[in-house]
Amino acid sequence: MAKATDVVKGFITVDQASKLGRQEVIDLQTEYQNHLRLAMAMSNGSAQQFVGVTGNGVELIDSDGNNHLDMIGAVGVMTVGSCNPYVWKAIEKFKDMPALNAVAIRGISAALSNNISKLSGGDLKKVWIGTSGTEANEGVIKLSRMAFKGTRHKLVALDNSYHGKTMGSVSITGRKIWQKYHSPMLNGVEFVPMNDAAALEAALKDGDVALFILEPIQGEGGIYPASIEYLKKARELCTKYGTLMACDEIQCGMFRTGKFWAYQYADIQPDIVSFAKGFSGSYIPISGYITTEKIWNDAYGTPDTAFQHTATFGDNVLGCAAGIASLEYILENDLANAAIEKGAYLTKGIQAVADKYPGVVKEIRGKGLMIGVEFGDKPGEEAGSFAMTVTAIMMQKYRVQTLFSANNPTVFRALPPLAISKEQMDRFLTAFEGSVKEAYEMLK
Repeated sequence: MAKATDVVKGFITVDQASKLGRQEVIDLQTEYQNHLRLAMAMSNGSAQQFVGVTGNGVELIDSDGNNHLDMIGAVGVMTVGSCNPYVWKAIEKFKDMPALNAVAIRGISAALSNNISKLSGGDLKKVWIGTSGTEANEGVIKLSRMAFKGTRHKLVALDNSYHGKTMGSVSITGRKIWQKYHSPMLNGVEFVPMNDAAALEAALKDGDVALFILEPIQGEGGIYPASIEYLKKARELCTKYGTLMACDEIQCGMFRTGKFWAYQYADIQPDIVSFAKGFSGSYIPISGYITTEKIWNDAYGTPDTAFQHTATFGDNVLGCAAGIASLEYILENDLANAAIEKGAYLTKGIQAVADKYPGVVKEIRGKGLMIGVEFGDKPGEEAGSFAMTVTAIMMQKYRVQTLFSANNPTVFRALPPLAISKEQMDRFLTAFEGSVKEAYEMLK
């Protein structure tokens, strides 16, 4: 049998890929991938500049044996920690099951759908399962329009929101920077400010809006929570004007805030919830949305609509196994309550640092282990630059992996795995204080 390296000159095998050195990786990424994105991230210190990394819960070990504390968790993916052995054992149970087509009987995805419905409560029941968050939100848009059989097509979303980068998702993302070169966007999209019920009612009052979508806590926007009062009023207004209400829980769901869904703090039920990230167990991409049986049947309940939203890797066996195992691990280790307690501990520690440098920290926001720190311009530098500087120092000097917000670079984020220990939190707080102090001295 011929070797791939003999058939294709320059072909890199799996074994070779696993042993690539740092510069080799940079050279390959520069030549064959998005070289400018990598160069920009490396220049501002936000790139994770190590190779050959292995994961162990809340810690990452690079090829030189250095220990890195993971406080960003691939932007909220590592809910149960990196390379969780409990999840991996669950995945291995299904390693011999092949991918199946869109009409197959799928026990593992049916089981995951059952679990998500039971945890959601109310009459949220029907689940669609895909692979990426933006794919899920594309489905939410299509679902809402199909449910109205073409009688409504308008969409309302929030300013400063982020729902993904495919065409439908970017059309409902409330930041022009992500839409700049993709016009025309979807027709009939209107944006309103968060926590402004009057503006929302003005957008809905004509009774022609199919969908209002919001993140209960805006993640990429800078960890901005919608108020409990606003969520309740939004539910009331959507019901009044016959608009479907969707919560994008891709970053704030999966117990990150202490509850399964962040909207549950408001004691409401949206019509649709999209999810992704934390369900992966850090291994297999998985996403989806859940809705009521009525809305599902309104959209997909006829022979000509039943196949309107399918995906080649939908209901992926290994992804569903990872999702169920991640839920098991969180429930059996009481990580929901842990997220609340640990979030309070970290927030108190961050506030103590802020008190030492008045004016440097403008605001601390979030809930549970979804924490955002917005910097001011007290050191005499643009707040975004200060946040980037703090991030770079933490990553390079203290080996604490974190990131600022994509929509709002003035905001430093912490999205650690829910199993983070007190010792690891203290390590983060020490690094945070040291980085703020160093950035302050550099920029004042």
